[in-house]
Amino acid sequence: MTLRVRLGSSLSQEFSCFELSIIGGLVRLSSEWTKRDREVHKDSNPGTIPVTDGGVMSLHIKSEQAGDVAVLQCAGRIVRGEALHLLRDAVTSLRRRRVIVLDLSAVEMLDGGGLGMLVFLHCWTRDNGIQLKLVNPSNFVREMLQQTGLTSFLHVSSLDDAVEVLCNFHSSNENVNRAVA
Repeated sequence: MTLRVRLGSSLSQEFSCFELSIIGGLVRLSSEWTKRDREVHKDSNPGTIPVTDGGVMSLHIKSEQAGDVAVLQCAGRIVRGEALHLLRDAVTSLRRRRVIVLDLSAVEMLDGGGLGMLVFLHCWTRDNGIQLKLVNPSNFVREMLQQTGLTSFLHVSSLDDAVEVLCNFHSSNENVNRAVA
């Protein structure tokens, strides 16, 4: 059984009962994390975490592409708001890729909205015949993925696994070039 869920003004997605149970757990955990985040940063503006240079850390994404493999290096916070739209747009714009690698090594914060977006992106890439790999998550992100049970649902890989994917891509390209020549 699947259910269609509206994820904003223009997005909707079908989710299985298993996926909905994961999302329900994320919402409960998100409220706990939000309370903890507000306590730790109660002197800062709501929804922001100060960084050492006095600015506000948001999500930054650097994209690198080689053939049908794209690597998105994420840095900052994957939290409710513009960060989720930025991440969704960055991934969904890569429709013609075979593999999308999300490097999460520099992600400092991940809330329930961010976890929900990772589930959405997993479903979207699966439905479009694309492999989504979450690579080298920071300790905080790895802990959140483990606590929510998403490590059994999402493809979480080490940096070595990602290098192997890219090496296989390059060697298959070399073989194709040799066959053409």
